[in-house]
Amino acid sequence: MKAVLQRDCIDFERTKKVKKVLFLKKKQLVNAKTEKDKTYYENKCSTLDRQIDQLPPVGGQVIYELYGLTEEEIGIVEGG
Repeated sequence: MKAVLQRDCIDFERTKKVKKVLFLKKKQLVNAKTEKDKTYYENKCSTLDRQIDQLPPVGGQVIYELYGLTEEEIGIVEGG
C-alpha cells in the first residue's frame, strides 16, 4: 500500500507541475504579439495537453491517506 501511495503522490505532483506549465504557456499565448509566437505557444499548449492526457490518473489512495482513513473506512467509501 505504501508503494502505491508513493507512486500516486509522484503522479499527482507530476500532473500538478505539467498543469502549471500549461497554465503559464496559455498565459503567454494570450499575450503573444506575433503570429510566430502564437504558433509556438499553441504548439506548446497542445503538446502539454497531450502529456496531461497520457499521465496516469491519481488513485484514491492519495485522498485516503490525506484524510487518514483506515482500511475499514476505505472499504465503506468504496462500497465494500
